[in-house]
Amino acid sequence: IDWAQPVELPDEVEDAVVQVMTYLVENETAALVVPARFAARVHPHFREVQQLLAVQAADEARHLEVFTRRGLLKRNQLGLSTVGGRASLKTLIDEPDFELASLLLSVLGEGSFLSLLAFLRDRGPDPITRELARLAGQDEARHVAFGLAHLARKAEKEPAVLERYAAAIDAATRDAEA
Repeated sequence: IDWAQPVELPDEVEDAVVQVMTYLVENETAALVVPARFAARVHPHFREVQQLLAVQAADEARHLEVFTRRGLLKRNQLGLSTVGGRASLKTLIDEPDFELASLLLSVLGEGSFLSLLAFLRDRGPDPITRELARLAGQDEARHVAFGLAHLARKAEKEPAVLERYAAAIDAATRDAEA
């Protein structure tokens, strides 16, 4: 990312970008903590899974850096955090089950991020925002693909798990609406 590019936006547009970056930073914090926590619990025999989770955590750390940097490019502080957003992320961080955490993070969370990042990539108000959205979107697409493949394989072996997935989606939807 060429951070030296000039960014001259109207104040209200810059404020909106800062608020979006704040939202991304909050969510990427959870997206960093979850795979890092589970990587530590994976048996060393499954080193490929450990490596994938470590790479995912590293991706999220990089996203935290660039979203924070963009948010603070023209402002002294990030935007406002919401109570509902923090509560939803706490539910994700506290989830003890790897499959449900994967569903909530990699499929629902990062899946929705793909749409937001694609929007910012295509319609962001400045070249820096567009480029960081493009690059982060590539990483998030990998995370979503792993999450979907993992959950599909689990459901193929244990079809009854689909009921747990549905219940987790219902609970997450209720939490988001509250």
